[in-house]
Amino acid sequence: MLWLWEKYAWCVPSSTIDVPDISLYDHSRTAAGIAACLYDYHSPDTWNDHAIRDRTAEKFRLLAGDLSGIQRALFAFAPGRSKGAAKTLRARSFLLSLVSEAALELALSRLEAHPTQVFMNAGGRFLVLLPNVPGLVPVLHDVRRVVEQWCRARFGGRLTLNLDWDVTLRGNDFYGKRFRAVLETVRERLERAKKRKLSAVLMENGRWNDGGAFVLSERYARYQHEGTCESCGQEPAEPATPEDDGVRIGADCRDLRQMGRKLPDDLALVWDTGKADLTFFGDAVGIKLVNRTGLHGVGERIEEINAPDGTFPCRFMATHVPRLEAGQSPASNDRAPTKIRRPWGPATRSPSTSLRSERYAQTHPTMGRTPSAAAWPTSASSKATSTFWGGYSRTGWARISPSHGTRP
Repeated sequence: MLWLWEKYAWCVPSSTIDVPDISLYDHSRTAAGIAACLYDYHSPDTWNDHAIRDRTAEKFRLLAGDLSGIQRALFAFAPGRSKGAAKTLRARSFLLSLVSEAALELALSRLEAHPTQVFMNAGGRFLVLLPNVPGLVPVLHDVRRVVEQWCRARFGGRLTLNLDWDVTLRGNDFYGKRFRAVLETVRERLERAKKRKLSAVLMENGRWNDGGAFVLSERYARYQHEGTCESCGQEPAEPATPEDDGVRIGADCRDLRQMGRKLPDDLALVWDTGKADLTFFGDAVGIKLVNRTGLHGVGERIEEINAPDGTFPCRFMATHVPRLEAGQSPASNDRAPTKIRRPWGPATRSPSTSLRSERYAQTHPTMGRTPSAAAWPTSASSKATSTFWGGYSRTGWARISPSHGTRP
């Protein structure tokens, strides 16, 4: 339903009285998220018109997440090794783009929350509106513990998902400059959480957890026996197989290479833990890549990759690595960024960095921006920037330089 509503209402203005800067889709989705929280907050004893209209009570709590270490995890390659790097890079980028969304799936399922309560999800950062009810905080602590345990085991601390839920809201906080102040407080809390990465794993009852702190001690015997992965130089290597092209790689890098071979094909993404190609947080969340033919009945949530006119919801995703030869410049007669100088230059280096800068510009008062500070523009701008980097930039390179926008 959300996909159909977005497909047909994204360009319909929510208001024809004042400036039509918010679509009907974004407005109604955000309003539905607030209504879902109010429904869960009010018990039968407070289910009356006076209590529901009270905007002074702290009825809401914000769950904020920020993915830290994206660059370090994305470009974790062993020095001097480039064979199969394009496939691994493609799959690793795909994996990182799903980490925060998988965490959202985990949180929403544990909290029994509705997808409309997700106010923002772009650039490795998300914001979820929750009802401030008893019993919520222990569940959030459990979610953080599961997420941090997985990040430690999967990435060895290079990539972490920092969570915070200390900010509460009243009904009046959704209006005017108050919501901007709320977003600034959330940003400060996330910055503080970054200084305590993996604290749910490294600390226990306020003290250092000697038993589960060091990754190297758990892998030392495997390093001694098999050596390190020749692709990433991080994880222990596995016995070589014919598909490894003579390179001793680890289990995770092998899975990423196999996925990198699949991604350029016409695929659909199915969120299902059964026979999953990628699993997150143990077996709590899983995805598998299947051919777009015969998708009915293969899972509860299906997304077709780069197929906006398909039957199911569409997920835009870059499936090739752009290349420019030395000294080459983009075609001058196309609409394209003017500062593209190299394959990993400012325009393509990291969409998440650009998205995060946009979020900081909207929430930080010293950036010189004066955006509308209500909840609806926040949700709308999050979707717009995510769609640009996922959809427009996917085809933009072909227009910039058709002969060099090929798949490696």
